[in-house]
Amino acid sequence: MAPTKELTPQKTDQVLTIKEKELTAYCNAGIVQSIRLASVDADDVGKYVFNVWARGTWGDKQEHLLMTHNSKRPRQWSSLDKAVKHIREIYQYKGRVHLDL
Repeated sequence: MAPTKELTPQKTDQVLTIKEKELTAYCNAGIVQSIRLASVDADDVGKYVFNVWARGTWGDKQEHLLMTHNSKRPRQWSSLDKAVKHIREIYQYKGRVHLDL
């Protein structure tokens, strides 16, 4: 499925975001160049979780997009194994996955 006009990165609080459905479409179209799992402190649970960032060329710019829920909150994983498995199986992404701790 090729990205359509409605699958366009959204700007929220100075961060470009992407929803899971859009990320899946972009991965299948080969637009995503890399995915980065960034460790962040989850204040509400007192441990670290991982946010997903996708890097690709959107229009005429190469940018990083933060994956979010429909509620515009970042999608987070508490398990690195589950995050990578989800990226490989659900998004069908076969490229590099970078890890920022």
